Amino acid sequence: MAFFQANPGMFIFGVVALVTVLAYFGWGAFDRLGIATQQGTATVTGKHYNPPGATYRTVISGGRAWTLSDATNESYILLLDLNGQASAAVVDKAMHAAVAPGDKVRVQYQRTRFSGQLEVTRVEH
Repeated sequence: MAFFQANPGMFIFGVVALVTVLAYFGWGAFDRLGIATQQGTATVTGKHYNPPGATYRTVISGGRAWTLSDATNESYILLLDLNGQASAAVVDKAMHAAVAPGDKVRVQYQRTRFSGQLEVTRVEH
Protein backbone atom coordinates (compact mmCIF):
# COMPACT_ATOMS: atom_id res chain seq x y z
CA MET A 1 0.00 0.00 0.00
CA ALA A 2 1.41 3.41 -0.96
CA PHE A 3 1.83 6.16 1.64
CA PHE A 4 -0.86 8.30 0.02
CA GLN A 5 -3.38 5.48 0.27
CA ALA A 6 -2.51 4.73 3.90
CA ASN A 7 -2.85 8.29 5.17
CA PRO A 8 -3.87 10.86 2.54
CA GLY A 9 -4.32 13.65 5.14
CA MET A 10 -0.67 13.52 6.21
CA PHE A 11 0.52 13.37 2.61
CA ILE A 12 -1.49 16.48 1.72
CA PHE A 13 -0.33 18.26 4.90
CA GLY A 14 3.31 17.48 4.04
CA VAL A 15 2.93 18.79 0.48
CA VAL A 16 1.21 21.99 1.71
CA ALA A 17 3.90 22.52 4.36
CA LEU A 18 6.70 22.04 1.81
CA VAL A 19 5.08 24.42 -0.69
CA THR A 20 4.58 27.02 2.07
CA VAL A 21 8.23 26.87 3.18
CA LEU A 22 9.49 27.07 -0.42
CA ALA A 23 7.18 30.02 -1.14
CA TYR A 24 8.37 31.86 1.98
CA PHE A 25 12.07 31.52 1.17
CA GLY A 26 11.48 32.09 -2.54
CA TRP A 27 9.65 35.35 -1.79
CA GLY A 28 12.49 36.48 0.50
CA ALA A 29 15.09 35.73 -2.16
CA PHE A 30 13.06 37.45 -4.89
CA ASP A 31 12.54 40.51 -2.67
CA ARG A 32 16.22 40.89 -1.65
CA LEU A 33 18.63 39.29 -4.12
CA GLY A 34 20.19 41.35 -6.88
CA ILE A 35 18.95 44.76 -5.70
CA ALA A 36 21.05 47.83 -6.44
CA THR A 37 23.16 49.47 -3.75
CA GLN A 38 22.47 53.19 -3.37
CA GLN A 39 24.37 55.93 -1.56
CA GLY A 40 23.02 58.72 0.57
CA THR A 41 23.42 60.83 3.67
CA ALA A 42 21.78 59.81 6.93
CA THR A 43 21.39 61.56 10.25
CA VAL A 44 22.42 59.74 13.40
CA THR A 45 19.40 59.78 15.72
CA GLY A 46 20.89 57.66 18.49
CA LYS A 47 23.48 55.13 19.54
CA HIS A 48 23.11 51.77 21.23
CA TYR A 49 25.62 49.41 22.81
CA ASN A 50 24.96 45.74 23.57
CA PRO A 51 27.56 44.46 26.05
CA PRO A 52 28.98 40.96 25.79
CA GLY A 53 27.35 38.38 27.97
CA ALA A 54 25.63 35.06 28.04
CA THR A 55 22.12 33.79 27.62
CA TYR A 56 20.89 30.64 29.25
CA ARG A 57 18.41 28.01 28.16
CA THR A 58 17.16 24.82 29.70
CA VAL A 59 16.93 21.62 27.69
CA ILE A 60 15.14 18.50 28.89
CA SER A 61 16.95 15.40 27.70
CA GLY A 62 16.41 11.88 28.97
CA GLY A 63 14.08 13.21 31.65
CA ARG A 64 16.81 15.43 33.08
CA ALA A 65 17.08 19.25 32.88
CA TRP A 66 20.32 20.66 31.47
CA THR A 67 21.14 24.37 31.60
CA LEU A 68 23.19 25.50 28.61
CA SER A 69 24.82 28.89 28.09
CA ASP A 70 25.35 30.72 24.82
CA ALA A 71 27.87 33.57 24.58
CA THR A 72 26.69 36.83 23.02
CA ASN A 73 29.14 39.25 21.43
CA GLU A 74 29.20 42.97 22.02
CA SER A 75 27.75 45.15 19.28
CA TYR A 76 27.76 48.84 18.48
CA ILE A 77 24.65 50.14 16.73
CA LEU A 78 23.84 53.50 15.15
CA LEU A 79 20.21 54.49 14.81
CA LEU A 80 19.78 56.39 11.55
CA ASP A 81 17.24 58.54 9.74
CA LEU A 82 17.62 58.18 5.97
CA ASN A 83 15.20 60.29 3.95
CA GLY A 84 12.62 60.19 6.73
CA GLN A 85 12.82 56.42 7.24
CA ALA A 86 14.33 54.96 10.40
CA SER A 87 17.03 52.33 10.15
CA ALA A 88 19.94 50.94 12.12
CA ALA A 89 23.46 49.83 11.28
CA VAL A 90 26.01 47.75 13.16
CA VAL A 91 29.38 49.56 13.18
CA ASP A 92 32.77 49.07 14.76
CA LYS A 93 33.79 50.58 18.10
CA ALA A 94 35.80 53.43 16.52
CA MET A 95 32.89 54.58 14.36
CA HIS A 96 30.50 54.33 17.30
CA ALA A 97 32.78 56.57 19.39
CA ALA A 98 33.41 59.05 16.55
CA VAL A 99 29.81 60.07 15.88
CA ALA A 100 27.16 61.72 18.02
CA PRO A 101 23.40 62.07 17.61
CA GLY A 102 22.70 64.74 15.00
CA ASP A 103 25.84 64.01 12.95
CA LYS A 104 25.55 63.30 9.23
CA VAL A 105 27.12 60.11 7.87
CA ARG A 106 27.46 58.67 4.39
CA VAL A 107 25.74 55.34 3.97
CA GLN A 108 25.36 52.66 1.37
CA TYR A 109 21.97 51.05 1.50
CA GLN A 110 19.57 48.79 -0.31
CA ARG A 111 15.79 49.01 -0.46
CA THR A 112 13.96 45.73 -0.97
CA ARG A 113 11.76 45.41 -4.03
CA PHE A 114 8.31 44.83 -2.58
CA SER A 115 8.45 45.17 1.20
CA GLY A 116 10.34 48.49 0.97
CA GLN A 117 12.66 47.67 3.87
CA LEU A 118 15.77 49.78 4.18
CA GLU A 119 18.98 47.84 4.80
CA VAL A 120 22.11 49.88 5.55
CA THR A 121 25.16 47.94 4.36
CA ARG A 122 27.96 50.44 5.08
CA VAL A 123 28.48 53.60 7.15
CA GLU A 124 31.28 56.17 6.67
CA HIS A 125 31.95 59.29 8.73
